[in-house]
Amino acid sequence: MSMAIFAIHFVYRYLFFQKSISPEKTFRKTSNFLRSNPFADSILREEYLKQRHLDLSEINYVGPLFHYPTGNETYRLNWDAVVPIAFMTILIGLSVSTVFYCGYCIYN
Repeated sequence: MSMAIFAIHFVYRYLFFQKSISPEKTFRKTSNFLRSNPFADSILREEYLKQRHLDLSEINYVGPLFHYPTGNETYRLNWDAVVPIAFMTILIGLSVSTVFYCGYCIYN
């Protein structure tokens, strides 16, 4: 994951200096995908914050909640969490593939 973040950092830097991306636009897009929801907030309050005597307004968090209850003991898939995690997984795979490809080419 560190390699993927490292690669993304340099792509972001390149695009920023090419004036095709701005930090404000990036933050807005990211916060749309990784935003909190009432179900994740309630789980966080009960499982983590209560024991530490904290309030939700005192912290920031990013954490996917992949499914949430619909009411009658069934769960619904949360696509707002699945899509960014799938995207990050693809980016990590591409980064690792690039390293192996370049290593193979260098070795040969």
